[in-house]
Amino acid sequence: MQRIVLFACLSLWLSSVTMAQRFEGSVTYEINYIQVPEDMAAYKSMLPNSMTMYFLGEQARMEQSVMGSLQVVVSNVKDNSGFVLTDFMGMKIAMPIEPTLNNTEDDVQYEYTDERKEIAGYACKKAIVTMEGMEPSVIYYTKEISGYHQDYTGLDGYPLQYEISQDGMVFTVTANNVSKEKPDAQLFIIPDDYSVMTQEELMRSFGGE
Repeated sequence: MQRIVLFACLSLWLSSVTMAQRFEGSVTYEINYIQVPEDMAAYKSMLPNSMTMYFLGEQARMEQSVMGSLQVVVSNVKDNSGFVLTDFMGMKIAMPIEPTLNNTEDDVQYEYTDERKEIAGYACKKAIVTMEGMEPSVIYYTKEISGYHQDYTGLDGYPLQYEISQDGMVFTVTANNVSKEKPDAQLFIIPDDYSVMTQEELMRSFGGE
C-alpha cells in the first residue's frame, strides 16, 4: 500500500513542478482531487492535500506531506535537473531527476478571457489551455508574480490555479498563500543524512522489479 501511494505521489510531483525566474519567496497551494483511479480510491485520504513551493534564484523546491512523511522535489530552472527527497518509513533517500525538456509554445495554446477572480490576494484572469493530446483545461494566472510554469510555456503570467490530469487522476491546485520572504539556501541542497539512490534502486528497496 505504501509503495502504491509513494510512487503515485512521485509521479504527481514530477509532473507539476513549478519554476520561477525572478520571484523569490513561497507559494502554498491546496490540492482538491476531482477524479481518482479505482486502484487508488482506497488510498485517496493518504494523498497530499497541500503543497508549498519555495523559489530562490533559479531553483525551486516543492514540499508535500504524505502519510506523515515529508516529500520534497528540488529543481533547477536552467536544465530542469534536480532531485527528490523522501523520508519514508525511516529511510532518508535522495533520488536524482534527469534533465527534461519543457513544453514549447507550439505545444500549448491559450484562449485568454476577461473573466477575473482573486486568488490568495492576487488579481487573476482566466485562460483556457489546450495541449496536444489532452482535453482543454482552465487556468487562472496573475501578472503580479514574475515566474513561469514549465508545463505552461508562453503563459502571460504566473498560474495560481490550474488543473492536472494524469494517469486517470484529475485534481485542481489552488494557491491560498503567497509569501515574499526569501527562503534559506539550505532548502535547495541534499542534506548530509540522506542516501542518494536511483529510481530503480528505490523501487527495488520496496520490492519492485
